[in-house]
Amino acid sequence: MKNFQIALTIILSLTILTAWKSPSKQIVQVEDVVSMQVVRNFPGAPDSPLCEMTNEQERTIIFNLIGRINSSKPVHGSAEFNKYPTVIKIIMNDGKTMTISKAYNWVHTRNADGSGFSSSSGIKDEIVIRYDSKRFQAKSKELFNYLQWLEKESNDVCN
Repeated sequence: MKNFQIALTIILSLTILTAWKSPSKQIVQVEDVVSMQVVRNFPGAPDSPLCEMTNEQERTIIFNLIGRINSSKPVHGSAEFNKYPTVIKIIMNDGKTMTISKAYNWVHTRNADGSGFSSSSGIKDEIVIRYDSKRFQAKSKELFNYLQWLEKESNDVCN
């Protein structure tokens, strides 16, 4: 019984130390961000002004966005189409760009005459995150709703 207690204590201690020393897995670090912008890909809709880390109010907006990105949960899915109505574009210190958009189910069909047709429908509460050549889908009700709000309202995030 004594050996069991010692072994259990060692295992518990190692688990706590490992959890304490392991940094939490984050998609993006706030300190790696230079700026963000909302890009609207439909006629007549202007892009938002640039939000920059050098402005205190805008830094708070970026900080909240990064927190939401990091709290999103990866899900199985594929992001195959490259045209999205609204995209959040984040410029990183390394010069690369990260984008966040709503996830869509795309259906591609071929008509009898050889022409093609594509249609889409949004996947509730799911987003697509792209960074460099990597793409993945994640579940984030907050980011999905935020993108939906940006599409409908054409609001400027940073003034």
